[in-house]
Amino acid sequence: MVDECRIAFNPAVEISYLTEEHQKMLKDEMDACQATPSLTQSRTLKQMSQTGTLTREYRHHLLTEEKPNQRQKFFLNQEDVQRYFPKHYTPQQMQQVIIHLLHTWQHKRGYYAAVTAMDRGVGRLLDRLEEKGLVDNTLVIFAADNGMNVKVPFLVRWPSVMPAGQVSQRMVSAYDFFPTLLDLLELDAQQIQHLPGTSFADTLRGQEVCGRQEVVIFDEYGPVRMIRSRRYKYIHRYPYGPDKFYDLENDPGEESNRIDDAAFAPQILAMRRRMERWFNRYVDPDVDGSREGVTGSGQLCSAGTYAQQLQKYAPPGKNS
Repeated sequence: MVDECRIAFNPAVEISYLTEEHQKMLKDEMDACQATPSLTQSRTLKQMSQTGTLTREYRHHLLTEEKPNQRQKFFLNQEDVQRYFPKHYTPQQMQQVIIHLLHTWQHKRGYYAAVTAMDRGVGRLLDRLEEKGLVDNTLVIFAADNGMNVKVPFLVRWPSVMPAGQVSQRMVSAYDFFPTLLDLLELDAQQIQHLPGTSFADTLRGQEVCGRQEVVIFDEYGPVRMIRSRRYKYIHRYPYGPDKFYDLENDPGEESNRIDDAAFAPQILAMRRRMERWFNRYVDPDVDGSREGVTGSGQLCSAGTYAQQLQKYAPPGKNS
């Protein structure tokens, strides 16, 4: 323990005079209390061990005494946390799990705080609509800020129009929002026929509709394009990859990239052709993401030909 810097040298010398049994029990008590004896306490332990008067109660009392030169300790009652662990877990194993969870929480607490704040904010908004008597005449949409990404939350409420509690597996994308809103509001959509979006208002109204069998995801923040069907997902990174292809039916966690699997080559080629034809039809050449040298460190000005300066993206590793 001296080598591990868990206890000072002089107290360790005094403890070495304890019987082997007392040394083992003291070590267990130190691990449980996360505390070490001072030099004066070590001498007392030595004397009591030699006279046969050292008890577990006194060891615990001695180790939990407040010491002016020792850091403040935090204790958990083992009985309070034991029920959350398998019966065979030792105190050391439980401590390791708790520390790991706290480490994870430390890195994600900002995200958790944002979720909590959003939940409260949405609740306040809905309560306000209730107070004003506007619930039945108000369309409420909750979606993530990453609207062009995959598997983002999308919740909709309009009691007078949409059945409550329904869940749909229909494949839609953010570019479907505009035509859907026009449809729900019964506005003319003739002027947006050239856009890629398709209304899914029928699904929101509770009608059973299959919809499209695949959806193209366009990422204007970097040279990454994707097409996904219900079973397959193909991701293409310009100009030289690495590309990815997943069989979502057999690999829902996307752990096995099958891009080089010859058995999927025909499917990959077909999906790439459909994706590229889609982009050839709808992409704006002035802000074509496949031509942008995105670094992942932040965008400094407008993209594409609308850039106001030469350096459009922050250098790698230097967030803007």
